Amino acid sequence: MRRRVLVHFDDWNEEVACAIADREGVSKTCPLSKEKMEILKFMREYFKKFDAFPIPRAVCRNVNQPKDFTF
Repeated sequence: MRRRVLVHFDDWNEEVACAIADREGVSKTCPLSKEKMEILKFMREYFKKFDAFPIPRAVCRNVNQPKDFTF
């Protein structure tokens, strides 16, 4: 199965996030919860700045979630 990805980093927005979540079965309703959207936004900004994904504990700390937080 061929995956579709965004070619341009700045093409992403909350509507795109909801469409991807729906396609992947992550969320049956959109908008995504406030907590999930905060995580997505933080991870995108981190990746944009460092060209790498943050470790999960750093994500939780930066979006004010417990270190064992799961979706």
